[in-house]
Amino acid sequence: PGRPNAPTSRARRSVAMGWILESVFPTVGVFTSNMLYFAPYPAVTRVRKTHSLQGVNAVPFALMLLSTVSWMAYGLAVPNPYIVASNLPGVVVSAWYVSSSLPLAPRGEGRAQLEGILVGGAASLAVEFTAVRFLAAEAQRAGILGLCATLLCVVLFASPLSTIAEVVRTRNSATILGPLTAAQCSNCALWTFYGLAIMDVWVWGPNSAGLLLGLAQLALRCLFPSESPDVHEVEALSNPTAEVT
Repeated sequence: PGRPNAPTSRARRSVAMGWILESVFPTVGVFTSNMLYFAPYPAVTRVRKTHSLQGVNAVPFALMLLSTVSWMAYGLAVPNPYIVASNLPGVVVSAWYVSSSLPLAPRGEGRAQLEGILVGGAASLAVEFTAVRFLAAEAQRAGILGLCATLLCVVLFASPLSTIAEVVRTRNSATILGPLTAAQCSNCALWTFYGLAIMDVWVWGPNSAGLLLGLAQLALRCLFPSESPDVHEVEALSNPTAEVT
Protein backbone atom coordinates (compact mmCIF):
# COMPACT_ATOMS: atom_id res chain seq x y z
CA PRO A 1 0.00 0.00 0.00
CA GLY A 2 2.91 2.37 0.58
CA ARG A 3 4.43 1.94 -2.88
CA PRO A 4 2.43 4.64 -4.73
CA ASN A 5 3.72 7.24 -2.27
CA ALA A 6 7.39 6.22 -2.59
CA PRO A 7 8.16 8.44 -5.62
CA THR A 8 6.46 11.37 -3.90
CA SER A 9 8.52 10.83 -0.76
CA ARG A 10 11.73 10.68 -2.77
CA ALA A 11 10.73 13.81 -4.65
CA ARG A 12 10.12 15.65 -1.40
CA ARG A 13 13.48 14.58 -0.05
CA SER A 14 15.11 15.70 -3.28
CA VAL A 15 13.41 19.09 -3.09
CA ALA A 16 14.42 19.47 0.55
CA MET A 17 18.02 18.54 -0.20
CA GLY A 18 18.08 20.96 -3.13
CA TRP A 19 16.78 23.73 -0.90
CA ILE A 20 19.45 23.01 1.71
CA LEU A 21 22.27 22.95 -0.82
CA GLU A 22 21.12 25.91 -2.90
CA SER A 23 19.72 28.19 -0.17
CA VAL A 24 20.83 27.21 3.32
CA PHE A 25 24.48 26.43 2.52
CA PRO A 26 25.20 29.69 0.66
CA THR A 27 23.32 31.71 3.29
CA VAL A 28 25.50 30.25 6.02
CA GLY A 29 28.48 30.68 3.70
CA VAL A 30 27.81 34.41 3.46
CA PHE A 31 28.11 34.68 7.25
CA THR A 32 31.20 32.46 7.54
CA SER A 33 32.97 34.30 4.71
CA ASN A 34 32.37 37.68 6.28
CA MET A 35 33.33 36.45 9.75
CA LEU A 36 36.69 35.44 8.31
CA TYR A 37 37.09 38.78 6.51
CA PHE A 38 36.54 40.57 9.81
CA ALA A 39 38.96 38.33 11.75
CA PRO A 40 41.88 40.82 11.43
CA TYR A 41 39.71 43.76 12.54
CA PRO A 42 40.96 43.85 16.19
CA ALA A 43 44.59 43.69 15.08
CA VAL A 44 44.16 46.46 12.51
CA THR A 45 42.35 48.60 15.08
CA ARG A 46 45.35 48.11 17.38
CA VAL A 47 47.68 49.06 14.52
CA ARG A 48 45.77 52.31 13.98
CA LYS A 49 45.91 53.18 17.68
CA THR A 50 49.63 52.50 18.06
CA HIS A 51 50.63 53.81 14.61
CA SER A 52 52.80 50.72 14.17
CA LEU A 53 52.35 47.48 12.24
CA GLN A 54 53.95 45.57 15.16
CA GLY A 55 54.90 42.67 12.89
CA VAL A 56 51.54 42.55 11.11
CA ASN A 57 51.92 41.45 7.49
CA ALA A 58 49.85 43.76 5.28
CA VAL A 59 50.30 41.74 2.08
CA PRO A 60 47.30 39.43 2.79
CA PHE A 61 45.11 42.55 3.08
CA ALA A 62 46.06 43.62 -0.44
CA LEU A 63 45.43 40.14 -1.79
CA MET A 64 42.10 40.02 0.05
CA LEU A 65 41.05 43.30 -1.59
CA LEU A 66 41.91 42.09 -5.10
CA SER A 67 40.23 38.73 -4.50
CA THR A 68 36.95 40.14 -3.14
CA VAL A 69 36.72 42.69 -5.97
CA SER A 70 37.21 39.91 -8.54
CA TRP A 71 34.62 37.61 -6.99
CA MET A 72 32.10 40.40 -6.54
CA ALA A 73 32.46 41.26 -10.23
CA TYR A 74 31.78 37.62 -11.07
CA GLY A 75 28.79 37.52 -8.72
CA LEU A 76 27.31 40.59 -10.43
CA ALA A 77 27.90 39.12 -13.88
CA VAL A 78 26.28 35.73 -13.24
CA PRO A 79 24.26 37.18 -11.36
CA ASN A 80 24.39 35.50 -7.95
CA PRO A 81 23.31 37.44 -4.83
CA TYR A 82 25.04 34.99 -2.49
CA ILE A 83 28.45 35.57 -4.08
CA VAL A 84 27.92 39.32 -4.05
CA ALA A 85 26.80 39.32 -0.40
CA SER A 86 29.76 37.18 0.64
CA ASN A 87 32.28 39.56 -0.93
CA LEU A 88 30.86 43.10 -0.73
CA PRO A 89 31.67 43.55 2.99
CA GLY A 90 35.07 42.02 2.29
CA VAL A 91 35.79 44.68 -0.34
CA VAL A 92 34.96 47.45 2.12
CA VAL A 93 36.81 46.06 5.14
CA SER A 94 39.90 44.96 3.17
CA ALA A 95 40.12 48.44 1.61
CA TRP A 96 40.09 49.80 5.18
CA TYR A 97 42.79 47.30 6.20
CA VAL A 98 44.99 48.41 3.29
CA SER A 99 44.43 52.13 3.87
CA SER A 100 45.26 51.64 7.56
CA SER A 101 48.41 49.56 7.08
CA LEU A 102 50.00 50.96 3.90
CA PRO A 103 51.03 54.35 5.38
CA LEU A 104 52.68 52.51 8.30
CA ALA A 105 54.62 50.03 6.17
CA PRO A 106 58.35 50.70 6.53
CA ARG A 107 60.06 51.96 3.42
CA GLY A 108 62.04 49.32 1.64
CA GLU A 109 61.41 45.92 0.08
CA GLY A 110 58.28 45.17 2.12
CA ARG A 111 56.52 48.38 1.24
CA ALA A 112 57.56 48.11 -2.41
CA GLN A 113 56.10 44.60 -2.53
CA LEU A 114 52.81 45.80 -1.06
CA GLU A 115 52.59 48.75 -3.45
CA GLY A 116 53.51 46.51 -6.36
CA ILE A 117 50.71 44.08 -5.53
CA LEU A 118 48.18 46.90 -5.27
CA VAL A 119 49.23 48.74 -8.43
CA GLY A 120 49.73 45.58 -10.48
CA GLY A 121 46.47 44.09 -9.25
CA ALA A 122 44.53 47.28 -9.95
CA ALA A 123 46.01 47.49 -13.46
CA SER A 124 45.16 43.84 -14.12
CA LEU A 125 41.58 44.33 -12.93
CA ALA A 126 41.22 47.43 -15.09
CA VAL A 127 42.41 45.55 -18.19
CA GLU A 128 40.20 42.60 -17.29
CA PHE A 129 37.04 44.67 -16.81
CA THR A 130 37.71 46.70 -19.98
CA ALA A 131 38.21 43.56 -22.06
CA VAL A 132 35.09 41.95 -20.64
CA ARG A 133 32.99 45.05 -21.22
CA PHE A 134 34.09 45.97 -24.74
CA LEU A 135 35.63 42.86 -26.30
CA ALA A 136 33.85 39.79 -24.95
CA ALA A 137 30.38 38.65 -26.01
CA GLU A 138 27.75 39.05 -23.30
CA ALA A 139 27.37 35.27 -22.91
CA GLN A 140 31.11 34.92 -22.28
CA ARG A 141 31.58 37.70 -19.72
CA ALA A 142 30.71 35.73 -16.59
CA GLY A 143 33.02 32.88 -17.61
CA ILE A 144 35.95 35.22 -18.22
CA LEU A 145 35.44 36.93 -14.86
CA GLY A 146 35.20 33.54 -13.14
CA LEU A 147 38.40 32.40 -14.83
CA CYS A 148 40.26 35.54 -13.79
CA ALA A 149 39.08 35.22 -10.19
CA THR A 150 40.17 31.59 -10.18
CA LEU A 151 43.60 32.47 -11.58
CA LEU A 152 43.98 34.89 -8.69
CA CYS A 153 43.22 31.97 -6.37
CA VAL A 154 46.20 30.14 -7.85
CA VAL A 155 48.37 33.01 -6.59
CA LEU A 156 46.64 32.95 -3.21
CA PHE A 157 47.17 29.20 -2.85
CA ALA A 158 50.94 29.76 -2.88
CA SER A 159 50.66 30.83 0.76
CA PRO A 160 49.10 27.66 2.24
CA LEU A 161 51.39 25.55 0.06
CA SER A 162 54.44 27.34 1.46
CA THR A 163 53.02 26.95 4.98
CA ILE A 164 52.60 23.21 4.46
CA ALA A 165 56.16 22.91 3.16
CA GLU A 166 57.51 24.88 6.14
CA VAL A 167 55.61 22.75 8.68
CA VAL A 168 56.87 19.51 7.11
CA ARG A 169 60.43 20.84 7.04
CA THR A 170 60.50 22.09 10.64
CA ARG A 171 58.03 19.54 12.06
CA ASN A 172 56.44 22.46 13.91
CA SER A 173 52.89 23.68 13.19
CA ALA A 174 53.20 27.02 15.00
CA THR A 175 52.35 28.87 11.77
CA ILE A 176 48.97 27.10 11.51
CA LEU A 177 46.22 28.54 13.68
CA GLY A 178 43.90 25.57 14.27
CA PRO A 179 40.54 27.29 14.96
CA LEU A 180 40.91 29.72 12.05
CA THR A 181 41.96 26.97 9.64
CA ALA A 182 38.99 24.83 10.75
CA ALA A 183 36.67 27.79 10.11
CA GLN A 184 38.20 28.25 6.67
CA CYS A 185 37.63 24.56 5.90
CA SER A 186 33.98 24.85 6.92
CA ASN A 187 33.56 27.91 4.73
CA CYS A 188 35.16 26.24 1.71
CA ALA A 189 33.05 23.11 2.25
CA LEU A 190 29.83 25.14 2.21
CA TRP A 191 30.73 26.86 -1.05
CA THR A 192 32.01 23.63 -2.61
CA PHE A 193 28.70 21.82 -2.07
CA TYR A 194 26.76 24.89 -3.18
CA GLY A 195 28.86 25.18 -6.35
CA LEU A 196 28.27 21.51 -7.14
CA ALA A 197 24.53 21.93 -6.56
CA ILE A 198 24.25 24.83 -9.02
CA MET A 199 26.89 23.27 -11.33
CA ASP A 200 29.18 26.31 -11.26
CA VAL A 201 32.77 25.19 -11.73
CA TRP A 202 34.10 28.63 -10.82
CA VAL A 203 32.55 28.23 -7.36
CA TRP A 204 33.21 24.58 -6.51
CA GLY A 205 36.59 24.34 -8.27
CA PRO A 206 38.70 26.81 -6.26
CA ASN A 207 36.76 26.17 -3.06
CA SER A 208 37.34 22.42 -3.23
CA ALA A 209 41.05 23.10 -3.71
CA GLY A 210 40.98 25.45 -0.73
CA LEU A 211 39.18 22.80 1.31
CA LEU A 212 41.84 20.18 0.53
CA LEU A 213 44.64 22.60 1.46
CA GLY A 214 42.89 23.46 4.71
CA LEU A 215 42.38 19.81 5.60
CA ALA A 216 46.03 19.12 4.86
CA GLN A 217 47.03 21.89 7.27
CA LEU A 218 44.72 20.54 9.99
CA ALA A 219 46.27 17.10 9.53
CA LEU A 220 49.74 18.60 9.91
CA ARG A 221 48.55 20.46 13.00
CA CYS A 222 47.69 17.08 14.53
CA LEU A 223 50.88 15.36 13.35
CA PHE A 224 53.29 18.12 14.39
CA PRO A 225 52.09 19.91 17.55
CA SER A 226 53.00 23.56 17.80
CA GLU A 227 56.16 24.37 19.76
CA SER A 228 55.12 28.03 20.01
CA PRO A 229 51.43 28.54 20.86
CA ASP A 230 51.66 32.34 20.77
CA VAL A 231 50.92 32.86 17.08
CA HIS A 232 49.55 36.14 15.86
CA GLU A 233 46.09 35.76 14.34
CA VAL A 234 46.89 38.00 11.38
CA GLU A 235 49.86 35.86 10.38
CA ALA A 236 47.46 32.94 10.05
CA LEU A 237 45.42 35.04 7.64
CA SER A 238 48.19 34.61 5.09
CA ASN A 239 46.39 31.30 4.53
CA PRO A 240 43.80 32.56 1.99
CA THR A 241 41.70 29.44 1.60
CA ALA A 242 38.70 31.22 3.09
CA GLU A 243 38.87 34.11 0.64
CA VAL A 244 37.89 32.06 -2.35
CA THR A 245 34.27 33.05 -2.56
